[in-house]
Amino acid sequence: MQHKKLLIVTGIIGILLLLIYRLTHLYNPVLFIYAIGTSTILGLVLTLSVKYKSVPVDPAYQPKVSIVLAVFNEPLEILKQVVESAQKTNYPKDKKEIILVDDGSANDSVQQLKKIITPDEVKIISFEKNQGNKFARMEGIKASTGEITVFLDSDTVLEENSILHVVAPFKNPKVGSVSGHLTVQNWSKNLLTKFQEVWYFIGFRVYRGAESEIGMVSCCAGAFSAHRRSAITPQMEHEWLYGKFMGLEVTAGVDRAITNLIIKDGYEAVYQMDAVAQTTVPDTTRKFLKQQVRWSKSWIRETIYMMTFAYKRKEKSIFFYLSTLTHFVNYAFLFFMLFISPIFIENGYLGTIFYLISLSLLGLLYALYARKHTHAWTSRFTFQIIFSIISLPIFIYSLITLKDKKWGTR
Repeated sequence: MQHKKLLIVTGIIGILLLLIYRLTHLYNPVLFIYAIGTSTILGLVLTLSVKYKSVPVDPAYQPKVSIVLAVFNEPLEILKQVVESAQKTNYPKDKKEIILVDDGSANDSVQQLKKIITPDEVKIISFEKNQGNKFARMEGIKASTGEITVFLDSDTVLEENSILHVVAPFKNPKVGSVSGHLTVQNWSKNLLTKFQEVWYFIGFRVYRGAESEIGMVSCCAGAFSAHRRSAITPQMEHEWLYGKFMGLEVTAGVDRAITNLIIKDGYEAVYQMDAVAQTTVPDTTRKFLKQQVRWSKSWIRETIYMMTFAYKRKEKSIFFYLSTLTHFVNYAFLFFMLFISPIFIENGYLGTIFYLISLSLLGLLYALYARKHTHAWTSRFTFQIIFSIISLPIFIYSLITLKDKKWGTR
């Protein structure tokens, strides 16, 4: 019933867009083709998302799991919360190990943690100097004995049945990576975190849900994801650790990078909605913008890389190439509608107004989708326009500084 209502709302929004287009006398064929094209892609995304279902837990399938947690200068209280959530998660103790890798922290949180836990509960590996997130995670992988490796960020708190659910899709031997579902722990702190709560839900439930239907989730989030240990081959390890882009070492976006490499080797990457964990999102504009620049650079780099082999998935790759093309065209069109059309084209401001209304209606659609699953779902309506506008300078800046070695990870 909810899916039918969603499709009805989508249809109504489409009709409204056509009416606005007609009433404002916008006889621009480029604008019309763009509107039809993006609406078609959106419809495809929503259709795949509605079709998506989580893989149910099979009690007979419980492989050994290694939970790898890389930390750097994390406060003790947060570290304790994360480790305790991993310890308490509902999974057989004899089939679960927790490996914490201290990536050269300057504080004493890990040393304090050692006094609280026993060695058989959590295996701790410490680097003398900071080596970077991917090297810390790889050290955890090498020390692991599980069939499935689960990655957690140092501020990710697992829910009770998270591991049971994230493991379930691996019963299919074709699955190499699984993305869990992240919710926002600090959603109520301010307006920015409220925006992000609904944004995260749509990013996971809608977009990863759609990608999961074709087995090509482009980014299994490093905050909470799982990978088949046998899929991480020595050759893949080397490329992940030492691979370069435009002659520079890849220092960020390691979650998207490892997902790409596993897909390249022929495995499927899927999303598991019922595998839920809580994460902490940026609560200041500065932190948020740094994160978005980092993510934007990672998206550019890994999307270009994925384009070189995605075609091997034949008809399944069509969705990837179409959505990628739409993503790039959106930036070009956003620039045109904000800076070219209202200044250099007669009555071009009407096109800009139409475009902003379209974004608002898209935000409304996403808000309705998230209504029963998030606290601040109404904020998605406003956030659609705000983020669409700020994403343009973020994208341009990311392109210009793509060769900068420092991606703002610390």
